[in-house]
Parts: sequence; C-alpha cells; structure tokens
Amino acid sequence: MVVVDHKKETSLDELLVLVPALLERQHWVALAKVTNYFARQDQYDVIDNPEQFANEYRRQLTLDSPDPGWQQSSRRLRDYGMPELAMLSMPTLEGSTVCFHAKSRRLGVPYSAQVTIDDGEISASTYQPLPRTSFK
Repeated sequence: MVVVDHKKETSLDELLVLVPALLERQHWVALAKVTNYFARQDQYDVIDNPEQFANEYRRQLTLDSPDPGWQQSSRRLRDYGMPELAMLSMPTLEGSTVCFHAKSRRLGVPYSAQVTIDDGEISASTYQPLPRTSFK
C-alpha cells in the first residue's frame, strides 16, 4: 500500500494517475521504489545509493568469518560469493521498463531488477542476483 494525500493507493495504475511526475527522470528513484513495492511487496529494498551500498557490503564481508563451514542458523554474505558491485547503478526507465538494483531483505545480497509497466499495470517483473565469483 502506498499513501498519497492521506489516501491509500492499492495499484500502480491509480498511483501513476495521481502522480504522473513519477515517470520524469528526476523521480525515477521514487518510481523504482513504488514499482518494487507493487511487484514484490517487502521482499527487496531499492538500492538508491550504489556507492554507499557497495562500501557497506564490502565492510560487512570483512566482518564475516572466513571459515568455509556453512552454518544453518548463520547468514553470511560470503556464502553467496562476491557480487559484481561495479554493475550497481541508479534506477532508470527504459521505454516501459523500470530498471534498478535491489537488496534482498532476507539474504542481504544485491539483485538486478526489471519491472515492465503496461497501461499502468505491471506486466512482468524479473529479479536476478548480480553475477558473482566464489571465495576460495
């Protein structure tokens, strides 16, 4: 749910009618956030500062234990390999597709997302983990 002027909006179509400026370049971060919400609710957070995210991700990796033993109760970024953080970028709108990067709330790892909007409705959404290399 998104709230605009104290009114709950339950569809992307309604929101784009009320706030058409979301389609303008200076509002693409906000567009990515609402599109992400309507596509996947609270599974992902849009990465709106790629450099800050990359720095924090690298910092977190240094805190993870290098012990290769996997532990079910422990989530370590090292277990997922090193993502290509250089691929991170600000959200864009390419035709009718919103392209952005998002962090999985459950795993903490970055994904590349493409959400296509047709007539105000989401017609397709794809979330793929960034390419990664394993730690040896």
